[in-house]
Amino acid sequence: MCDKTSMAHHFMGTMPRIVFAVAPIGGFVLWRLTIYQAPIDPHKPIITYLVIVILFIDYVSEDYLTSFEVAVTDIFGLHLHKEHSLSIAAFLAPAIWIAGAVLLLKRLKFK
Repeated sequence: MCDKTSMAHHFMGTMPRIVFAVAPIGGFVLWRLTIYQAPIDPHKPIITYLVIVILFIDYVSEDYLTSFEVAVTDIFGLHLHKEHSLSIAAFLAPAIWIAGAVLLLKRLKFK
C-alpha cells in the first residue's frame, strides 16, 4: 500500500515542487533587473495590487465555504487541515501582501 507522500508524488510529480521553488527566485531576479533599476511611482500600481489581494481573499473564502480541503484529500490523497490552510491562505499571505503594499508606498529600498 502506498503512503500519502508517494501517492501525491505519483499524481502530481515533481513539477509543483519545481514551480514553487523556481517561480519566486525568477520573480526576484526579474524585479532586480527591471523595476528595481528604474523605480516607478508607487501610486500607479497600488490600486490594482490591492484589488488582486481582495480577489485572493475572496477566492480563499470560496475554498472555505466549499470545503476545498476535502476535495484535495479525495483527489490527491493528501490530508489538508482546514485550520492550516486558512492560517496560511486567509491570514498570512494577505498580511504579507498588505505589508508589501505599505513598503511599496514607503518606497523602502532593498539593499
